[in-house]
Amino acid sequence: MKRKLPLLFIDQGFKIDSNYYIENVLEGYLLPHAQKLYETEYFCFQQDSSLTHQANPTQEWCNQNLSDFISSKELLAASVDLNTLDFCVWGYMLSKIGVTKGLTSLKIG
Repeated sequence: MKRKLPLLFIDQGFKIDSNYYIENVLEGYLLPHAQKLYETEYFCFQQDSSLTHQANPTQEWCNQNLSDFISSKELLAASVDLNTLDFCVWGYMLSKIGVTKGLTSLKIG
């Protein structure tokens, strides 16, 4: 059974460091939603290769608090299979913020 967490939007221009990411995204958003959606079922967490995601505190938090995740050392930078944000989520997000056709890239932050 496929399940999806609702998207979490961060204010444009806001600088996210590993402390903010851990406290507000991982602890404050991911865990409560994942526990509700998956209860005791298995799930694997994946991040992209941003510096905040690769930071040692982030990797340590994931290692201690998630039953399974793809670490930054395991992430294949050019893998289409592991890069779902670029191929699935961006189009949806752009439509929600009113970006029209013809835009090939959007710099956020």
